[in-house]
Parts: sequence; structure tokens; C-alpha cells
Amino acid sequence: MPDSSHDDQDVVDLKTRVDDKTIAAMAIGKAAAAEHRLYNLSRLVSAWIWETDAEFRLTNVSHRIFEILGIHPQELIGRRLGEIGSFITLEDFPEGGESQSTFRDVFFEAAARGGQKHLFLISGLPVYDQDSSAFQGMQGIAEDVTRHPRADAEFEKLFAALEDSLIMVMIANSEGEIEYANAKFQEATGYNLDDLKQISPEVLIEAAKAKNEERWETLRDGKEWHGETHYRRKNGALFPVIETISPIPSPDDGIDRILWVVEDETAQRVYRKHLSPRTSPELFTDMPSRIRNAVFLVLSSDNCLITKLQMENMALDDALNRLPIGVIVADAFSRPIRMNRSAQEILDMDDGLTLGRDGLQGTVDGKTVRVRDIIWRTGREAGAKNKTEATGAVALERPSRYRPLSVVLTPLRSESHYFDKDRPAALIFVSDPETHPEIEENRLSRLYGLTRAESRLAVLLAQDLSLADAADELSVSQHTVRTHVKRIFSKTTTERQSGLIRLLLSGPAQVRKD
Repeated sequence: MPDSSHDDQDVVDLKTRVDDKTIAAMAIGKAAAAEHRLYNLSRLVSAWIWETDAEFRLTNVSHRIFEILGIHPQELIGRRLGEIGSFITLEDFPEGGESQSTFRDVFFEAAARGGQKHLFLISGLPVYDQDSSAFQGMQGIAEDVTRHPRADAEFEKLFAALEDSLIMVMIANSEGEIEYANAKFQEATGYNLDDLKQISPEVLIEAAKAKNEERWETLRDGKEWHGETHYRRKNGALFPVIETISPIPSPDDGIDRILWVVEDETAQRVYRKHLSPRTSPELFTDMPSRIRNAVFLVLSSDNCLITKLQMENMALDDALNRLPIGVIVADAFSRPIRMNRSAQEILDMDDGLTLGRDGLQGTVDGKTVRVRDIIWRTGREAGAKNKTEATGAVALERPSRYRPLSVVLTPLRSESHYFDKDRPAALIFVSDPETHPEIEENRLSRLYGLTRAESRLAVLLAQDLSLADAADELSVSQHTVRTHVKRIFSKTTTERQSGLIRLLLSGPAQVRKD
């Protein structure tokens, strides 16, 4: 009689194998579906996703990089991140980003297929084998922040690092006129930034004329200069330095700016003394190149911070110049740092507000009053009251016997790391009551639907003319003027002449043309 137990066991084994295959197939299907979902999600996020092996060679790159750089992910497999772009940081960060530690928001610059540079904030996490704990590679993302507001904070960190650095940094324009020097440069040379702006770089360098000419010829050829020399302090003393001078190219292939990165022996000693045991000993020796790369990034990338600041300053200047009231940004000694056109016109009149050796000043009750005293007094009052803002006001008498100038002053607190040490200390607003508002008739027509005749009348009323005087100015009867006034009231939803004037003088119609 056949042994049925063997047959039953075979059936069980077969069924088990079938179930195992089914389970395996289901697992593979689920994994494929999960991978497909991850692939779709990776195409939706703005950043591109990357993975490397233990040798830091790319094993996977999301398709998003093709949309940004025009480079297919398959072209990057097997390459290192440092081969397709450059990491830029002032911190102790491995060259090429080949780190087995977590890092976050490090600048990474890479060129698209067409040559256009893109700026990324790149982050990475190490991956370890769950069983052996062996390092398997890195996973991370890279967010495109070219022309993106998120890069602003990182740029500010770079400039803050320059201010704290023991490396001397100076920037000049293509004509050799000094624009910026960090705190260490000013401290080492004894010159403040205002002093440096008045001299040429040659004044700082103790070198023969032929050597200087060789240096500048090298820079004009677009090449970097590196060498040992001596710098001269403001008091005439010399000290040895190692300088690296780099021309920063402009978009038209010329030279936009010139960068000095200068090391002195004091900085080297301090850096080495304070290096922690965990810090790479190459950090200090590599610091000049890190600073150079960081400054190049800020000055020459499409997201250039200085260019952005210049554009913002131009826009702010234009906005201020269109205001009918005078606006002055002054330092702690009431010396104007910036002023709009209305303020310049008031100063040019030399009638009530003047600029002398002690800064801005005027006359109150027959006595000379310095605006800087008002700044300091108002600042002290704000501190005593534990307030962040305070306001000073004064009416300045005028030799012409016209009505006094009205001056309102607000102290400022500036935490900026950029450029001048003579930071803005106060905003000063100056109003001349004798100035007639320049109100555009065409704007009144567009804003309130006034006819040409009504607009002309509204402008005269804003200039404090009576109805009778306005009628004479327009060569019409007072009855016609009253009729126009009623229509103006209706269209501007005002009820009296005082309300109409307040509306006109507080609205945008009096903004200057240019």
C-alpha cells in the first residue's frame, strides 16, 4: 500500500513554494510601486535628491536635476558631487563635500549645460548598514536658491563671518578704489574704512614701483597674484603679510572688482592656538581659499548680494527723491550719509538748516542748536524709558523771516555687518511750510475722476488759495468756482475745503514725477 504521507508532504512543500513565490512577487510589486511613488514625489519637490556609495560616488540622482541643469541623471552616476560643482563654506568642511557626518544648507554652485551657474543649498545624511554599522554612503537634497530669497540669510552669514575673521579682506572696484575692508583689515592697518576710501592700495604696500606694476599687470590679465610682502600701517610701521589678490570677472569678460585676502603672522598664531582637537589642522591654511571662494560667490553669482543691495539702494533712492518732504539719514554726529532731493533743496537754500563742521545745525530762540545734540538726547531718553524708539522735534528759525522749518528726528539702531563703521544713527525729516505742494493734475483726474478744470482748481486750493483768489487765477467767476467745488466734494467724498486739502496733501497725487 502506497505511503500517502509522502504525497501529502510533497503537496505541502509545493504549496509552500507557491506561497513563497506569491509572497515574493507581492513584495517585489509593492517595492516597485513604492519606488514609483518615490520617483513621482521626487519630481514634484523643488530640490533634487541624490545618493552616493561609500566612495562618495553618485548612485542615484532624481530627474529634477535635468529640469534645472539640463543634465540627465544617468550622466552623473559614478561621479562625485565635487566633480559637478563646488562646495563653498567658511567652516571646517571637507573639500568636495565628502563627509560622513550630517551637514545642512551648505552653498553648492554648479553650472548648467549651457554654462549658466546655479546656486544650491545642499544637505546630506550618512547611511549605515543596520547589521554591521558600516558606512554605506550619503543621501541628501539640493535646493536651487538662485535668485531665491532664502539665500539672503546665508549670504549674510558669509559677510558676518568675514567681519569676525582673523584674515584681512579688502575689496576694490576695477579702478582700484577701495570699497570694503573687514574689521581685521582696518585693525591691522590702523585705517578706518573712510580713510581707506581716500587712498589707493599702493599706499598700503611696501614694494618697489616695478613690483607694483607687475602686480597690476598680472591682475589686468585676469590672473591671480600671490606673494609675500610688507604692509604699511597708518603710523608708518611695517608688518609682513602673505597676500592673494584675485580679479573678480564681470559679465562682459572684464574685471568687475578686485579682492585682497591677506594673512599676517598674528592671525596664524591665534588661529592655531584656538583650533580645537577635533578641527582639521588644514583649516587655517585653507581659510584664505575658503574666503576667496565665499566672496566670489557673493560678488559674482547670479544671486549677488552686493548687486542686490545696490539695486535696492537705487530703488530706495528713487522712492525717497519722489517724496515732497525732506529725508536725511545721518550718523551719530548728524553728518548726512544720504538725503533725498527735497532735503538737498532745503540745505541748498541755507535758510534755517545748515551743514558745518559740527554736522547739521540751526537756530532756536536765537541760539545755535546742533542736530547731533538732539540725536544724543533723544537716544538717551529712549534708553532711560527702555523704549526702542523715540522722537525729537524742533522748529528752526530762518534768517529770511519765513515760517520756521519743521524738523522731526528718530534715532536708529543698526545691526548691519556691511561696509561702513559710521553707521546710520538717525532719520531726520524736514518740512518747509513755504513750499507749495506739487500736485499733478492728471493724477487727480485718474484718482478721483475730476475734469481738467476741477483738477486745476483742486491744486490751487491745496496751495492755500481762497475761492476768490482761485477764481482770479482761473479767470472765471466765483459762482463757477463754487459749482466746481461742489462737484469736487462729491467726487472725492469730502464735505469741506479743509477735508479736501487734507485728502490731497496726504494722498499720492503730490508724489514727485522724478
